[in-house]
Amino acid sequence: MNEQCWVRILTMVLLNISLSNGFVTVVPIINRMDCKFNARVINMTCTLNQPNSFINQTVTMEMEIMREVKDVKLAAAYYVVSESGDSSRLVQRTVDLCSYVRHPNRDRLVKVIFDRLKEKGNYFVTKCPIPRNEKFYIRNLRPTSVQIPGFIPESSFIFENIYQIGALFEPIVEVRYYGKLVRVLNKDL
Repeated sequence: MNEQCWVRILTMVLLNISLSNGFVTVVPIINRMDCKFNARVINMTCTLNQPNSFINQTVTMEMEIMREVKDVKLAAAYYVVSESGDSSRLVQRTVDLCSYVRHPNRDRLVKVIFDRLKEKGNYFVTKCPIPRNEKFYIRNLRPTSVQIPGFIPESSFIFENIYQIGALFEPIVEVRYYGKLVRVLNKDL
């Protein structure tokens, strides 16, 4: 191969690297958010604000514990949804939140996520058992502010969070986000 060909190839590679790492980012756009809760244990409202504007779209949740809760587990799962509507679970993780409260530095991934949520409200368990009338909230969390690695492809998704209590893992809160990952220019955010 001649020198001009190598220069063209190198230019294309560098251009693609700079676009994927510096100027283009992947963001989640939420189409729908479903929330279910067990009213004997928790009272909850959840809202997807400005659903038609991906730049100004925000999520707000208000929660109040109705009775003391001794143990809480969070099961989170991320599903990729194909064009035909079939979904495949890509990632699933279960976290014992009370254990995490006692030892927050043991799980760095969870720490990164919950530190981000703390910036937007009082969303996280700070002690166990969780007393009756304890209130938690997230206000104006922008999905576009969530950092998604650039190597994740554009796709439709379902992101599921299920909070469970007791030995039988009784669900007390189920939140599902339906949306799409899209590539956007940073100047558009």
